[in-house]
Amino acid sequence: MGNPCANHDRWMLSTAGAMGSLVENFPPRESQHGVYEGHWVALKEDRFPCQKSDETLNCPGWVWREAEPSRGPGCAVVCPCLQGKKMLWGPLLSVAQEFKKVSAQSFSARRMKLSAFLQCASDCEIQHALLSWLLHAAVNDFPPVQSGEWVSPFTSFELTMKQRQTLRWWARLVELNQLVHNSAFTVLTRAGVEELYQKGQQARLMDVFDQLQLQEGQCVVLSLGGDQLQPPGSHSERLAWLDALLTIIDDRSLGLSLITRQPLLIPEVYENAAKRREQADYRWKARHSAESERAIYSLQSVLRRGAWDRLIEALTRANFLLTKFIPNKNEFGH
Repeated sequence: MGNPCANHDRWMLSTAGAMGSLVENFPPRESQHGVYEGHWVALKEDRFPCQKSDETLNCPGWVWREAEPSRGPGCAVVCPCLQGKKMLWGPLLSVAQEFKKVSAQSFSARRMKLSAFLQCASDCEIQHALLSWLLHAAVNDFPPVQSGEWVSPFTSFELTMKQRQTLRWWARLVELNQLVHNSAFTVLTRAGVEELYQKGQQARLMDVFDQLQLQEGQCVVLSLGGDQLQPPGSHSERLAWLDALLTIIDDRSLGLSLITRQPLLIPEVYENAAKRREQADYRWKARHSAESERAIYSLQSVLRRGAWDRLIEALTRANFLLTKFIPNKNEFGH
């Protein structure tokens, strides 16, 4: 059994390492097909871990399974690489990108309680928060939205050493994908959503949500990494991707759990400072630009009124959902 805390830390380190290794082998931008292929990040054929025995030929799409002695002729079964084309790897590769440059020294023993809104002080804390969600999926064994049962029958095949290695890649992909895309929640990142919106705006986001099979009673975990969001201005479309995402989440009655470095409401210290500036003489305006660069914006001050209302409603739904699928024990299952 071992020490639960040590097991937890070991799991966190190994999972972060697996994510970093994954994105090195399957970079999201290199792995995806065209915008209209119907999949959010479909792996290209040259990156499929295929079971074909002849490396010089294209995979025929099937593998011959030899029969056991005295059991009659063998049979042909669909190759894992063909099955893998049907899988959605977008959320997994997008989350894996967050751990690309993570070192073992970046992680220390800490506990982060799952919540509908979590403010983190640094990128490292955001990564810890993401790992806490992934650990929760692993401990509670949430069923995957996309089944990976097609991998297991190939363990009994007569395979070459290289084929077994590639099959282990498939098993690892399916395992990690279940952590970020399962029946309880799906993890999305700011970078992934922004890229999707740039390709097809709200219609593209809606298409992906259809592919992800997200339904009422499920939760979206959004990691707002990168630079802090700033007020967009009256005619700016800088935050249109977030507005579109919140609209879709609202239309489908999904819960939203947010991991961000920004506060939800205006911090009192900055609110008081703003009032002092308003009451000061005209000279404070000359320093306004420099001060605004150092300001910490709350999501309340960044979002337009409609988007803010949808955000609060989505967080409220997520808070209710968390009380349902977090069991009456701590989130690490000990």
